[in-house]
Amino acid sequence: MADIDLLFSAFPGNFKELVKFQYTGSAATQNFALATVQLPSYSDTADLVAKGTEVDITFNPTRNWRIILNATRNETVQSNIAPVTRELRARLDSVFKIPANRPRLGSSTGYTYPIDADGKATSLDAGAGETTLGTFVFSDIDVPLGTTLAAEGVSSPEVRKYRANLVTNYNFDRQSRLKGFGVGTGIRWQDKVGIGYPTSYTPAGSVFIDRNKPYYGPAETNVDGFASHTRKLYRNKIDWKVQLNVRNVVGDGERIAITTQPDGSPASVRLAPERRWYLTNTFSF
Repeated sequence: MADIDLLFSAFPGNFKELVKFQYTGSAATQNFALATVQLPSYSDTADLVAKGTEVDITFNPTRNWRIILNATRNETVQSNIAPVTRELRARLDSVFKIPANRPRLGSSTGYTYPIDADGKATSLDAGAGETTLGTFVFSDIDVPLGTTLAAEGVSSPEVRKYRANLVTNYNFDRQSRLKGFGVGTGIRWQDKVGIGYPTSYTPAGSVFIDRNKPYYGPAETNVDGFASHTRKLYRNKIDWKVQLNVRNVVGDGERIAITTQPDGSPASVRLAPERRWYLTNTFSF
């Protein structure tokens, strides 16, 4: 219980009451269960200054052919990132250092704390692995927080700097045998995006985030296609248009990394956009 009281010492005096902290069992043998009520989730803040340029170009090479190009350049600089979280982490620093070398066990049901009088685990699940509380604080608190703070004062690589979209369509002339038909395509391109930073310890034991060498996720290109047919109905009083759209006709099907481990290997990934088909009917009168 001494270590638990130590952790609570960094919080306001009524924090135990707020979370309805209680334990059952024997504190003398450290064989007890803890229970709390989770407080509502809160988010910290950051100041953002975003600047960018957008260009739109529409070009008609012929009466039936239209091309639309959109290109953007964005830059976002963050400052004053997570002030409350930083203050809390600083307040907990001396608290975390005291039990830093205590073992922490991984298990199929979660994590267990030392349960014998010497502060050592009495059992270990096969293959679960044993780490220390200090290792946990580094990997699950300091690295994610340091990665977030690494964006302070620099252009954020997490914002794609360049994007471009091209849409073109062609409607066949009335004198053509394909009268009423139209075809087109769209190309969507996004620049590479920052998904993490190299992370290491300094000689003093603090966390170092190398924000000058971010890890990048790949640039992405996706191609869409569509075909339509228009005709008159009901004595030329109603215009009917049926259109088939296929989204992501061309695109990378591999899983896409969205965050990285400190060594650059993927920490989490997302699936590539799936191919989708849409059939729409429009009646105008």
